[in-house]
Amino acid sequence: MPIVGKIIPRECSILDLFREFRFIIPKYQRQYSWKDEALTFFEDIWNEGQNGEYFIGPMIFITKDDSKDCEIIDGQQRIITTALILSIVRDELLDREDKENKEIARIIHSKYIVKSKGTVKRREESTIDYSALDRGILQELINKYKPLHGKLKSIKKLVKSAKIYPHWKDIFNTYMDLVDSIKKTIFSSDNYIEAISKLIDEILDRRVKTIIITVTSDSDAFLIFETLNDRGLRLGPLDLIKNYLMRIASQDGASENELIEIGSRWENLLREEKANLLETLIRYYFIAKYNELIRKREVYDRVKRHIKKKMHVTDFIDKVEKVLRIFNDITKIEFWDNDERLHEIMCNLRELGVKQHFPIIFAYKLMNPEVKIKPYMESFYKLALRYKIARINWNRVEKTIPKLAKYVKERNLKAYLDELKEIQVSDETLKGALESLESKRAGDKLVRILLIEINNYLLQKHGMKHTLTKRKLTVEHILPVSKRNKLKDGSLVSYLGNLTLLDFKLNNKIQNADVEEKIKILLQEDLPINRNLKKFLDGNEWTDNSIEKRTRYLAELIIKLTCF
Repeated sequence: MPIVGKIIPRECSILDLFREFRFIIPKYQRQYSWKDEALTFFEDIWNEGQNGEYFIGPMIFITKDDSKDCEIIDGQQRIITTALILSIVRDELLDREDKENKEIARIIHSKYIVKSKGTVKRREESTIDYSALDRGILQELINKYKPLHGKLKSIKKLVKSAKIYPHWKDIFNTYMDLVDSIKKTIFSSDNYIEAISKLIDEILDRRVKTIIITVTSDSDAFLIFETLNDRGLRLGPLDLIKNYLMRIASQDGASENELIEIGSRWENLLREEKANLLETLIRYYFIAKYNELIRKREVYDRVKRHIKKKMHVTDFIDKVEKVLRIFNDITKIEFWDNDERLHEIMCNLRELGVKQHFPIIFAYKLMNPEVKIKPYMESFYKLALRYKIARINWNRVEKTIPKLAKYVKERNLKAYLDELKEIQVSDETLKGALESLESKRAGDKLVRILLIEINNYLLQKHGMKHTLTKRKLTVEHILPVSKRNKLKDGSLVSYLGNLTLLDFKLNNKIQNADVEEKIKILLQEDLPINRNLKKFLDGNEWTDNSIEKRTRYLAELIIKLTCF
């Protein structure tokens, strides 16, 4: 779509902006969120600015008529960080009992932090109109004209009391990082006045450059934001998605309040989860919906392909919110109508770091909740165990996921299982992987899950019950690692055949016991995985041969219980 408004690009310094404009943070913009980036920004402008001009990237503003007020579409983090830097220099000067210091502080404050308003009475207004979520903390940090030492005490109390704004603590921590760096860089020598002049008059006012692009409409601003990314500006996919949603809604007649709601809901999603995870979940939702393999780099293009109207925007955000709720609730037993097996499968998949099943879950929960999902998930879980054991690349699984999601929506279990069999790890490959599987780390999740699956399989096979829950079971070496020298091949101490399950209450009692005593204790437990340990003894000894025989035995059980 062409840009129809007036566009005015021009180069200027960062302080040119502070003198010229009064910045307004639109209500739909995200809160101030820079952490390490703020410190890097200051260090870069100080170090690079001493050697010549330093470009901090373009900024996009909306201006209307001849007003000096401008809405920031892109540039909020850089502008607020610059204001924090200026305010810290000002307040550190106020901490020093000297007329020259106080005069420089006054100039910084009156030129960059506030602007005179009206001519009859001297009134001032903030150079930045902060977002509602940030206003309380940023006005105290930036606008409050007060010596630094005294300010810090009051700010700490403010942050502690502001429980409804938990992100204020992050802003304050960022501020303190800047305080420490500025003190060290600017105020550590007797020539700090000269250093301040270099920072403000030379670097910020002459060498730190940006290109500002001013437009007269929201939709033009959003379109330029996207165009800049296409031409090399590095923006995250979720920033681009938000920008696109705002543009489509704006072009389709969304009111300011509707834009605020869209922006707010999107920012809430980002606060819920890490950006990388949310992007992955959106990708998996699209796979489930459209039955096509979608790569990470294609997510934004998919958004543009399918979202063309305001109603599409709100529907998309609705679905992403549901996707996130599913992700957060998937390991709760209530989510699965108290089905203990499904609950266990989901917990195990999460422990193993598997995410490829989410399109299947989304296809079920969002598109056909009448499906009896248990056989679908049990078979996928078995496939996942085999892939994890064999350490095989998941590319074949990823390519098959769109078909699996499609078959779930169609309730076609036979086609689903046939597809899984095409990509299944063979028994021979699995056997080889199990016979060489080593557990060298305490808390090896895969080994613990495998041993519990074997124990559960034996319980069901023999119609037995035990009272120990999964949480109470730990992995134990039959022959302790400290006594590996009793083996001809010491590496066998970490093999599957030398590992078993134990009630964690017995762990301290048993861990340093001799093998004979340890086996006696293990046999007293009601865990079927331990009931046949005697048959693997070499006489009364636990030897290389014992471990190898038991490894083969456990491998055969795992092959059997992961078949479908």
